[in-house]
Amino acid sequence: MKGLATLIRLHRLKLTDQQRRLAALQAVAQGFRAEIAALDRDTRAEAGGAAGDTETAYTLGAFVQASLVRRRVLEGSVAEVEREMAAMQEQVAAAFRALKRYELVAEQRQAEARRTQQRRERRAEDEIGMQMHRQKKQAAHG
Repeated sequence: MKGLATLIRLHRLKLTDQQRRLAALQAVAQGFRAEIAALDRDTRAEAGGAAGDTETAYTLGAFVQASLVRRRVLEGSVAEVEREMAAMQEQVAAAFRALKRYELVAEQRQAEARRTQQRRERRAEDEIGMQMHRQKKQAAHG
């Protein structure tokens, strides 16, 4: 049972570590999405400001082009992180299933140990009862 408890503890640690890594990937993806949203806001603001200013309108094309390139890079980064997240989610699910398997085995072993202990106690009680009965019987006949 001690070896099983160690396995359970190790699998819990593994699961916790994988959940932590998944959360970190989710935070990275959220950061990239926030950058995309900020880039879109900046692009709209620049486009709105360029409407009344010819100098700004002249450079707007280059700014929009650079923003589009940056957006594509960010979207690619989001897609890559999402692929990593999907793989990590599979690892988390597998680790969870393994942990539950070991916990189930431990519960079954504990239940069997309780049943065995109860049987021993019942036998001991039965033996005491039979000894008392024999003693009473001998006292009545003797």
